[in-house]
Amino acid sequence: MSSVGPLVDDDEASAEIRAIYSDIRASRGVGLILNFWRALANDPPTLRRMWDSFNSIMASGALDPLTKELVFLAVSATNGCAYCTAAHGTEAKAQGMSSDMLEELMAVVGLANEANRLAAIYRIPVDDRYEALLDELAQLREIDRRRAIAERAQNNLSRYFAPKLAALLAVRDEALGAVRRQNVAVMFADIVGFTAISETMPPESVVAMLRQYHSRMTKDCRLRGHRREICRRRDFRGVWNADSE
Repeated sequence: MSSVGPLVDDDEASAEIRAIYSDIRASRGVGLILNFWRALANDPPTLRRMWDSFNSIMASGALDPLTKELVFLAVSATNGCAYCTAAHGTEAKAQGMSSDMLEELMAVVGLANEANRLAAIYRIPVDDRYEALLDELAQLREIDRRRAIAERAQNNLSRYFAPKLAALLAVRDEALGAVRRQNVAVMFADIVGFTAISETMPPESVVAMLRQYHSRMTKDCRLRGHRREICRRRDFRGVWNADSE
């Protein structure tokens, strides 16, 4: 099955992506970068977010690594994700999962799915003794919801600002810092003959061209850690040496 987006090789990756690849290699202790990460590299904020999430959530904690892999495998099988089922099934085997354990796990997955469907069809009310757990889960969902909102806000900021600056702005309560003077380099870019070109194109093609233009400019300028700003629909402005202080 072909990927929706290209798998980003090392020689095609930006400095930001190569840094994440290096982090993955160092953490995993192997030189191989899995297709999952190379596919996500088409959107650097998503790659960084997912890699950070894997590092924190899949690390050993109250649940040991094998248990976490088994849970991931069970959810992947239920969702019908062939990639994650294969990847985390292999990882679970490396952590000590036997063939008997895999067989029992899949039996539990099948049983749970059937029980879930029956409980939903019959609209079975939750027993009083289980209500406390539902309250606890509701609190966890609210925490996850707020975290997702914060991550989305940071991802949106990263479309217009360098990643480090976007991360800082996402947690800052004050809109502006102290007033100061600083030498910066500013680049303005525009499309030559845009008006004449756009008059001969359908609106959808104009928007597609602008998006490709902004994407290529952003990718190139991000290598230098600048702050980028789209001033008008066809304009692009990059700012260097404007640090976050």
